[in-house]
Amino acid sequence: MISWFVRPVEGINYNFILGMYLFFLAIGAVLVTLDVALGVEALKGLYLIFAPFLPATLWCLVVRRRWLAEAKAAKED
Repeated sequence: MISWFVRPVEGINYNFILGMYLFFLAIGAVLVTLDVALGVEALKGLYLIFAPFLPATLWCLVVRRRWLAEAKAAKED
């Protein structure tokens, strides 16, 4: 039904996109740790800027899996 949403687009390197999403997700995790665990007042709530990277990373994992499967199928032909 919503297969268009997870269909890989030709010419896009999903390994790079996933790497960038993971990088910014890691920054968000560091900011959460500094804010919640260590109580650094100057960083209060700054991690919320990086919150959208969590669902984007999950989406990219699904698309990347399909992208790799299509590339493997094309290579076998």
